[in-house]
Amino acid sequence: MMKPLFILFHVFLLFSQAYSQSTKEIIKKTLEVHLGKNDSWKSIKSIQKKGIIIDSNINDTTFFTDIKTANHKSWLESKIKQRTTIIGCNGSRLWYDISPKESRTQLHRMKKNVEDMEKGVYPHDANISLLYDIYEKNKDIKQESNQKIKNEECFVLRLDRGNLTTYFYISTQSYQIVAVKLLKDNFMLLMSHYEEYKKINGILFDIKTLTEYNGGKMYTTVQNIQINPTISEDIFESPQK
Repeated sequence: MMKPLFILFHVFLLFSQAYSQSTKEIIKKTLEVHLGKNDSWKSIKSIQKKGIIIDSNINDTTFFTDIKTANHKSWLESKIKQRTTIIGCNGSRLWYDISPKESRTQLHRMKKNVEDMEKGVYPHDANISLLYDIYEKNKDIKQESNQKIKNEECFVLRLDRGNLTTYFYISTQSYQIVAVKLLKDNFMLLMSHYEEYKKINGILFDIKTLTEYNGGKMYTTVQNIQINPTISEDIFESPQK
């Protein structure tokens, strides 16, 4: 039950290094398409997204999700039938809470330190935050041969860090991120396909995503997005100190 929830946070642990001159132009155009050219994204302090997840690995179970992000902190609530699971990150540690309490036997406590994770300038979309950080800090990233993803011709950018490899597939026509693939020791952990975007205040938000993992598929649909809602800092802290 935890795997589909962890996938929403997988990008927290993705880091990067460097670029060639040609890849810098690709990243620049991608940032302009996703964030606009007038820096309006810098006015975003918080975001709330609500939607549903359907997971084929759990008999097409439907989860109802509520995600809140602010100040590089995140909170995710997932509801299925009578069970509610919350995963939070207070900027230095991931934690979870689940109710009813007897359901805890199905989960192990997370004590994952993320003090060294890449904060990023744009914390509300991890892929864009990562590319922005690479562009601004001249970090290293490799460009590979173009590939077609679902009939879309794509630039392919590859990030390597230790035993983790991340591939970004970026449309050669629209410069939208078409897909992102994550491998560990050359084994595919997941591949996310961004099937639909919605522009709000000049900024692109992915609202329909198909994620392949563990031999199955997970469909995510964002039904509502609020920009700069009031979010209490208290929700990012674990209820169990």
